[in-house]
Amino acid sequence: MISVLFARHFRFLATGLAILVISSTLVSPSCAETGKRGASGLPLPRFVSIKGNPVNLRQGPGTQYPALLTFRRIGWPVEILDENSNWRKIRDYDGDTGWIQANLLRGKRSVVLHQNPTAHKLRKRPDEKAVIKAYLQPGIIAELEDCIGEWCNIRVSSYRGWIPRVSLWGVYPHEFAEK
Repeated sequence: MISVLFARHFRFLATGLAILVISSTLVSPSCAETGKRGASGLPLPRFVSIKGNPVNLRQGPGTQYPALLTFRRIGWPVEILDENSNWRKIRDYDGDTGWIQANLLRGKRSVVLHQNPTAHKLRKRPDEKAVIKAYLQPGIIAELEDCIGEWCNIRVSSYRGWIPRVSLWGVYPHEFAEK
């Protein structure tokens, strides 16, 4: 009897705890919303993009540190995690972290389309039933224009349209005011 009662309470407690954890991650502010600022005075973390080609990702904040990898795509989005004078600690799409000189980064926002078994549909309006303007392959870099709710307006070459936010890396779920 006690073990049955305990099992019921435990399931109830476990379910309640799971709901609490999930809801707190959805409702709690991310680091970007908490007001944390870097040496530049700008919020941390934040997304920027690679300005030059080639750009070395280094093990530490200085040219004396070894290069871990080299970025060869201008506009590739990266996330700034920390700042140290004229160096920025970043994370890329693949999860690699390291340091890049600040002058090799630009504030212009870009995003990369997530891996997907099929092409992403770029739509005329932020609606799943809207006309498809183009099919975009995973890994494409796009300029980020704006986001409304769960949709983001992007530009790739001469194409401009809307794509679900979850299809993109380089934009936070909370960014851009609800309109």
